[in-house]
Order: sequence, then C-alpha cells, then structure tokens
Amino acid sequence: MHSTFNTRTFDIAHQAAQTSQRFSFEIVPHQSGTGGYALRLLDDGLEVGGGQFCAQGKAVQFGDDQSAYDEALATGCAWLASRQTDVFPDLSH
Repeated sequence: MHSTFNTRTFDIAHQAAQTSQRFSFEIVPHQSGTGGYALRLLDDGLEVGGGQFCAQGKAVQFGDDQSAYDEALATGCAWLASRQTDVFPDLSH
C-alpha cells in the first residue's frame, strides 16, 4: 500500500510539472509607445488569449506603468491557477 501511495504521489507531481511546462504567459511592453503592457497567455507555446494593460493614451486603465504591469501579472497568475484547476479538479477542493 505504501508503494501505491508513492507511485500516485509521483504521478501527480509528474503531471503538475508537465502542466506548468504546458501553460505559461508573457508580459511585454507595448511597442506603440503608449505605455503599458501586453499579456500573452500561452498553451504549448501557442497564444490562446491575453490582454492590453494601458497606462497612457485613449484607453488608459491604470495610473502608471507599474500598476499596468502588476495587473497584467495578477491576470496571468490567475489564468495559470485556473489551468491547474482544470487539469487537476480533485486537488482544487
């Protein structure tokens, strides 16, 4: 019984490592000179979503670049957490 537990623990850890390698995100500065950042959500290296976090210009959402970056980071981290919940629903309770 002890070895079955260890095998299951290893299987879960292995799946978690694969999941963390599969899902990722990037935060890149806007190239248009408007300030802020673009968030790219990636699944196996392919962009599957994202958003714009503007600090200047017509679509201002945040007071400064740091606030825009912080919100992009929080959004990316929340997305990663949601991917883990989808992959491991039993562990999310």
